[in-house]
Amino acid sequence: MKKLTFTFIFFLIAYSLYAQKISGDWYGTLNIQASKLHLVFHITKTGEAYASTMDSPDQNAFGLATDQTAFSNNQLTIVANKFGITYTGTFNTDSNKISGTFKQGAATFPLTLSTNKPTAEAAPSARPQDPKDFPYKQKDVFFINPKAGDKLAGTLTIPNGKVSKIVILITGSGPQNRDEEIKQFNHRLFLVWSDWLARQGIAVLRYDDRGIGKSTGDLAMQRVLILQMTPKQRSALSNPETILKIYLLA
Repeated sequence: MKKLTFTFIFFLIAYSLYAQKISGDWYGTLNIQASKLHLVFHITKTGEAYASTMDSPDQNAFGLATDQTAFSNNQLTIVANKFGITYTGTFNTDSNKISGTFKQGAATFPLTLSTNKPTAEAAPSARPQDPKDFPYKQKDVFFINPKAGDKLAGTLTIPNGKVSKIVILITGSGPQNRDEEIKQFNHRLFLVWSDWLARQGIAVLRYDDRGIGKSTGDLAMQRVLILQMTPKQRSALSNPETILKIYLLA
C-alpha cells in the first residue's frame, strides 16, 4: 500500500512538472524572403487555463494580447484574431522545442519555438540616407483621439521660415513607431522622408501607433484603411500646429 501510494504521488509530481514545461518564454524566428522577424510568446498557466502574450521585437511591439491559448496532448495552439494570427505546433519533450506553423492571413510560415533566448545580432551598418544634420526644428508632440481617448505621441518637423504645407505620415497595418523603423535592416523610412520633406519647406507630423513607443491605447484597434484612420487624423487636425493644407501619405 505504501509502495502504491508513493508511486501515485511520484506520478502526480512528474505530471505536474511535465505540465509546467509549456509555461515560460518561447523564442522563434520567421524567415520571410530575405529577412528575419523575431517573435516571442510568453505562456502562463493558471489552474487548468493557459494564456499568452506575444512580442515582435523587430517591430518594437511588446505584450500583444492573444485570444486563445490551448495545450493538450503536446499540441499548442495560439490564436490572435485581431491580427489574423494562428500558431499551431507540437511540443517535443526530448528537444524541449515546439515545431509548428505560423499563419497570418493567407501567408503561412514554418516556425520552431525554443526556450533558448537568441543571442543579440550585430546591428547592420548605417544607411547612407540616414540624416546627418538637421537644418530644421523637431518638436515632440502629443495629441488626443477624442473618440477612443488614446494619447498619440509623435514628432513634428518644422522647416525654418514660413510653412504653408504639412504632411502626416501614416504607418501600415503592422505595429510601427513614428519612424516606421525596421530593426533588422536598421532602416527608418519615415525619418528619411521627414528629413527630405522638411528640407523642401514642408512640415511633417509622424507618430507612434497605438500602444507603441510613447503612444497609449490598444494596438489591436489600429486601422488598416485610410478612411478607418480618419478619427486619428481629425484629432491630429485639432492640434493648432497642424495648419493649412494636409497631404496624406500612406
